[in-house]
Amino acid sequence: MKYIYKEIIKANDHVLRGVLNAPDDFDEGKKYPVLIFFHGLLDDRNGINYMSIQESKYLTRGES
Repeated sequence: MKYIYKEIIKANDHVLRGVLNAPDDFDEGKKYPVLIFFHGLLDDRNGINYMSIQESKYLTRGES
């Protein structure tokens, strides 16, 4: 799984940061389904036992 770090700076100087978890064969020229996963307040993106990372790995495997 690839981790692509993104940052968007809005006109009001608010900064949005995130990580795009993509399959190993990710191609920027192709379209993919997207799931936006918010980790929650007062926590980090790793969560308890890296749950969001494990979920991302499962969702990017490409299996039906």
